[in-house]
Amino acid sequence: MSAVDENAFGPTSSTEMTLFTFPADPPTINPTPASFDKNPTQQSDVSTALTTNGHKLTSVELDGFPIPNNPRSPA
Repeated sequence: MSAVDENAFGPTSSTEMTLFTFPADPPTINPTPASFDKNPTQQSDVSTALTTNGHKLTSVELDGFPIPNNPRSPA
């Protein structure tokens, strides 16, 4: 790879390039706390928003075990 750039001294070329990367902000989940009533007559959905900030969600776990997809959930 080569790069050609122009600076105050005129055109320059190089076969080396330095790439600076900055870590993305960590993902956030909102709201952090949520409550759920186990009583079937009092149950309701819990809504949560995930902001990935460039990261990728790879799993959802409870106590270290993956939570399976709920077939009743809308896709």
